[in-house]
Amino acid sequence: MTNLREKRNSIGSVAGLVFISAGILFATGDATYRPLLILLPVFGTLLLIIFRDSWINKNVLSSSPFVFVGLISYTWYLWHWPLLSIARNLNGGNLPNYPTCFFLLLIGLALSLFSYFIIETPIRKKAITKKLTISLSICVFCCTLLGLLVQSLDGFPGRLGDSAAAALSSKNTFPKQNKYAKVKYGCPADLEFCWAPENSQPSLALIGDSHAHHLAFGLQKNWGKQFLLIGHPGTPPVKGIISLKHEKSSKQPLMSKALDTVINDPDIKTVVLSARWHYFVNSKKGDFQLLDYKNDSNLITLGKLLSQTISELIMHKKKVIVVLDVPQIPLNPKNCIKSRPLQTTAGNCTFQEDQRRNNDAKINEMIGKVAKNFSSVTVVDASKAICDQGICSVGDGVNSIYYHDDNHLTNKGSDLVVSKILQQGKF
Repeated sequence: MTNLREKRNSIGSVAGLVFISAGILFATGDATYRPLLILLPVFGTLLLIIFRDSWINKNVLSSSPFVFVGLISYTWYLWHWPLLSIARNLNGGNLPNYPTCFFLLLIGLALSLFSYFIIETPIRKKAITKKLTISLSICVFCCTLLGLLVQSLDGFPGRLGDSAAAALSSKNTFPKQNKYAKVKYGCPADLEFCWAPENSQPSLALIGDSHAHHLAFGLQKNWGKQFLLIGHPGTPPVKGIISLKHEKSSKQPLMSKALDTVINDPDIKTVVLSARWHYFVNSKKGDFQLLDYKNDSNLITLGKLLSQTISELIMHKKKVIVVLDVPQIPLNPKNCIKSRPLQTTAGNCTFQEDQRRNNDAKINEMIGKVAKNFSSVTVVDASKAICDQGICSVGDGVNSIYYHDDNHLTNKGSDLVVSKILQQGKF
């Protein structure tokens, strides 16, 4: 009976170590979003606790070196975060090489030993007095207050030059809607984009998702004429697609309503269709509801619906311009700006165009084929403003960044993209 219990304990503890090791070996940068992977070390630890009487637990994990590491492990964990964060900031937003990171972990170990023996242990052994409690409480309160202050001020922009501070705070500030447009065009309450200049009679409609909205600033600044912005996030500007993530009711296809508004307005002569096209093409089942072509691939479905939408627009005597999307960038645009006094590099502001063509090549090819069927349709490639000779830029590294996340343009980016499109005489 004893031998059976020992075997069971040994098998259980070995299994626990295997689960913990698997959690470490298979961990990647996206581990946070993989709950099953996170459960591996949790389950492994549970097994070690359940089979605590095993030989491994008593003779290995309970040995002095392991116990000592356990004593300082949390302190070591707390120290390693600021060290790696500072190193990343000084290296333009990227972690340094592995030897440097390993060296920083050793520094973290030294600091954890110092804080454990010089700070934690003496405080633990010291009698808890009212004076000590009040002193520590004041320290914690001051640290909390300082953290809240930094958060409320969004950091300390004064440490930067004016141009760098302005670049890091860059966003797309163009309004999404106004009362005049909502009343004039009868936009549904749920339709997020519905804007036009006060008392205007636009001859151009910019319609689409947030990738239409992020062009509006540049269009207003550079075009000099009145236009209508209309559409809804997460939905391509075609009829027959409902975004279940972004529309409250599947009974009212908002993009179809927006297109009907444009189609039925005789004053609108030009329609610009712009979207994050691959958002629909790469979507998963359940993200969208289709009114037709339910058995086709998303790419084929988009092509058919785009063709139908363009046909209806042309039938109502509209000139159609389709905008191919800007590249989705593989880096944090804010790291392009040198924003720390000790930062050794401004970070990487460019990437190879090939890195994003895999996402968009088939979509752009499909849109091109659809457009060739209509003589009055123009296709413009917004990425040409960002990319040149195979290299794409997210900013100038000094004063400007063109993106405020991995796919949306800032005001500066919108200005750059639309101005270059207009230089080609496309609108």
